[in-house]
Parts: sequence; C-alpha cells; structure tokens
Amino acid sequence: MPIIYSGIDVEKVFTMINEEIEYYTVNDHTLIMEFIQARDAAGAEAAMRMHILHAYNLTKRLK
Repeated sequence: MPIIYSGIDVEKVFTMINEEIEYYTVNDHTLIMEFIQARDAAGAEAAMRMHILHAYNLTKRLK
C-alpha cells in the first residue's frame, strides 16, 4: 500500500506544479507585454526578471 500512496502524492505534487507553471507563464507574459505596449522599459525589465525567477524556482522544484 505505501507505493500506491506515494504515487498519489507524487501525482498531486506534479499537478500543483503544473498549475503554478500555467499560472505564472500566462500572468508573467501578460505583464511583460503590458509594459512593452506602454513603452515602459524599466517595467518590462522588472517583469522579465520576475518571470525568469519564477521559471528558475519552478524548475528547481521539478528536480
């Protein structure tokens, strides 16, 4: 039985991480585009840095 429960926990974790990836990808890209459209270079740079940080942190959790 422990193997079954372990598999369920792993699937739950991957589902949560995938939902986070989708959430951050859509929101980060939207924010980046809003700053670009507003011709706000500093805002676009900050949003891109935040996006890279989100991607890095999520990738670390997948390992």
